[in-house]
Amino acid sequence: MGKWFTLISLLINCRKNYSVRFLAKELEVNKNTAHYMIQRIDRGLKNHEQRKLIFKIANYVTNQSTNS
Repeated sequence: MGKWFTLISLLINCRKNYSVRFLAKELEVNKNTAHYMIQRIDRGLKNHEQRKLIFKIANYVTNQSTNS
């Protein structure tokens, strides 16, 4: 779950468009897995209820990293 939360935080909070290869390296997964994860998150962002949850997760991860 930690890798999912990290990816959500990167996608929501960062203004840059990261490549799949860069994200795969950051998450320590292969590029196919990173691509799959990005697709699932993008699909979730299209649903209103899931979008709210994704943004809550991103805020939580951001708060945890600033408090550490």
